[in-house]
Amino acid sequence: MENEKQQNGKQKTTIMIVAAVIILVIIIAVILSIPNNNNKPNEANEPGNISGEIPGEEVANPEGDFEPGEINEGEMEPVEAEVANPILEGAVTVAPGADLVTTEGKVVNQEGKEVRTDVAYNSPEAPHQTQALSEEELAVITDDIELSLSADGFSPNEFTVNAGDAVTLTLTGSEDSSHVLAFADAKMSGVFINTRPGETRSVTFNAPEAGSYTFFCDFPGHRGRGEEGTMIVR
Repeated sequence: MENEKQQNGKQKTTIMIVAAVIILVIIIAVILSIPNNNNKPNEANEPGNISGEIPGEEVANPEGDFEPGEINEGEMEPVEAEVANPILEGAVTVAPGADLVTTEGKVVNQEGKEVRTDVAYNSPEAPHQTQALSEEELAVITDDIELSLSADGFSPNEFTVNAGDAVTLTLTGSEDSSHVLAFADAKMSGVFINTRPGETRSVTFNAPEAGSYTFFCDFPGHRGRGEEGTMIVR
């Protein structure tokens, strides 16, 4: 009988130990199942978030909370100011479409660069002849030297200007032929007027140094029949 009681006591002890172990395991499992906020990944460092900002959190603009297009206090909006070429200030044209004459009497192009008479006639630096002028445009030209040209020659075939002065030549060609006014001297190689039948065109330039300068019609055969004249510079 005593051995039987001892065996029953041992069984109860074993059951209690097993039950305690089971309860301990359950407690540990419950503890492990509770989320640990300290180990939670930082959302600000998650892949795709390279700014370091926390989603949902509003971050102040380091430059100031301004909408695009607004100007921060103390700053000025950049302004592109148009700077006029001082050379062109007050410059005028004698003939519509011709080069400009400055207040100092220098002939310049539309960019304010002084034109030259001693270059090739088709050079960008050469004086620019006008397009064919209408009667209305001719009516506004007052300070020019008017030339006409036909098979009988230039009329007038001689004129006088002062060295360095701004000179405007206006050439009217005959109704039956084209004409080309040109100068024989290399100092005036850049000056020419090319007119079709009945057209009138002008060119403005600064007169060269004192001397006599022959001008002629460079259309084939025209100079040989007497189409030439003289510009006297004093």
